[in-house]
Amino acid sequence: MNCIPASIAGVNEIFMTVPSFDGGINPGVLYAAKKCGVKKIFKLGGAQAIAAFAFGTKVVPKVDKIVGPGNEYVALAKKEVSGISGIDMFAGPSEVTVVADKFSKPEWVSADLIAQSEHDEMSQSILVTNSKDLILKVNKSIKKQLKFLPKRMIASKSLKNFGLAILLNNLKEAGKVEEVIVVSIGVEKCQETLRTGLAMGADRAILVKASDDVHDDVEPLAVAKILKAVVEQENPGLVICGKQAIDNDLNATGQMLSALMGWSQATFASELTVEGDSAIVTREVDGGLQTVKVQMPAVVTVDLRLNEPRYASLPNIMKAKKKPLDIKSADDFKIDTSLRLEVLKTDEPEARAAGVKVGSVDELVGKLKEVGAV
Repeated sequence: MNCIPASIAGVNEIFMTVPSFDGGINPGVLYAAKKCGVKKIFKLGGAQAIAAFAFGTKVVPKVDKIVGPGNEYVALAKKEVSGISGIDMFAGPSEVTVVADKFSKPEWVSADLIAQSEHDEMSQSILVTNSKDLILKVNKSIKKQLKFLPKRMIASKSLKNFGLAILLNNLKEAGKVEEVIVVSIGVEKCQETLRTGLAMGADRAILVKASDDVHDDVEPLAVAKILKAVVEQENPGLVICGKQAIDNDLNATGQMLSALMGWSQATFASELTVEGDSAIVTREVDGGLQTVKVQMPAVVTVDLRLNEPRYASLPNIMKAKKKPLDIKSADDFKIDTSLRLEVLKTDEPEARAAGVKVGSVDELVGKLKEVGAV
């Protein structure tokens, strides 16, 4: 990891040290070193390697700068030779942070973590993910791989004392989102819902007053047009909508917004991850689960399973009172919210008639013929 930037930076000669416990060097290390332009590799490690490169020996050349992580002894050795040779850092026990999602191979993730843990009993190996299933699979793979590791005692102790798995709850915690804005369209009382969203972690809130009476409906097309105006002002990369309201399950608003904006869309999402300028969406279809990749900016309508219940803590509720909540009106965007649909009446379904017991198959066929079923 240090040889590549050194080579790109134009360093004339790159030397490398690798601890050797059995007299050999891993062929993979040799191949990688050759590809990175390493001139020589010395079977030497730890504080001894720092001293050899700083002062030079009959075999090891004196170098201008020493780079690379190490344990606490390496850190002390670097402090001792500082000023004699250039030093990149005085960090003690090294650490690695692996960021992965559900699409990552557990075997590769666990190999990365183990490679760090075997350096030193105090090395930190950290996994950051939004997939609980991946954590379980990586843990299982680590146990399997440790059986074949020569330095498994060091790695096991390091992982036990300093290994860490961090499970993220949402895209913002995962570092994929810079700002979360919650939007509600309706009556002024919707501020309560928006404050809850702010307490759950949103940064800002926008309320668009489209009605004075909670019983006055705002149709999906009007909602989509208002959202389009808000999106054009805020310029987000991702819009997440629900798929249903209290009074309907149309999944219409998100699809209308997508059409009005000319954006990609993914519907009925039960899982969502962001990779670069694309969103990976697992959606529920009649045949089961379907995974799609959509180009951002995009509109995603979510299923109930994506909305895992979370409860705002009292400190976050207090913080939410200080977060900005902008109140606008539909008139500000020149959107007509008048109803285009009139509900004439709503009837309950007819009560099912009681069944009739029959004594034989012939009698059953006769009854079915009477009602015209066959």
